[in-house]
Amino acid sequence: MNFASEEFKRQFHSDQPLGAFCGQDGTRILLWAPTAEAVFLHFYPAGNDCGAVETVSMERGKRGVW
Repeated sequence: MNFASEEFKRQFHSDQPLGAFCGQDGTRILLWAPTAEAVFLHFYPAGNDCGAVETVSMERGKRGVW
């Protein structure tokens, strides 16, 4: 797929805010990865020199936002 094409823009353009958003109910993480087939978050206790304590599969939303 041509990422600069009008078709790509029509299919995947999003003005949705991206990043990590902290609130009273927890943290919500939004990532734009329209060509990804899967996205996983790996949580580490301190840096990445040790194994992840948890791995969470993200759910694909509209326009390539996970």
